[in-house]
Amino acid sequence: MSEILVKYDEPILASNGTNYFAQAVGSEMGGGLWEGWIEFFPVSEDGSAVESGRETTQPNRANLEFWAQGLTAVYLEGALDRAISLAESPDESPLTRTESGRFNAPARRRTSGSSPAPDSPETRVEP
Repeated sequence: MSEILVKYDEPILASNGTNYFAQAVGSEMGGGLWEGWIEFFPVSEDGSAVESGRETTQPNRANLEFWAQGLTAVYLEGALDRAISLAESPDESPLTRTESGRFNAPARRRTSGSSPAPDSPETRVEP
């Protein structure tokens, strides 16, 4: 389960003009590693929450919390832009703030339209 590491006091302005509150969230991965991402909630109630993809992987929770405490407003602005671009559709559910993260894991990057990986069957050249 995800947990909130840091809630940032100052709203972050998105390129679309919407203000968001941000919080750094993390969860333990397999092998003892921890992953961290950022969740954004619109200041006004008429918007949708968005999440970034994984922003960091750390060897333990203490290092993850240290990372979260050091994020700047400029970093959060970039993470918000990335989160908005990852959002596939608006969240139609009512916005609720809880002490655990809203999302259980960071957003995953979409792969549609991207070229195949270099070692995939589509890119192998047979002699």
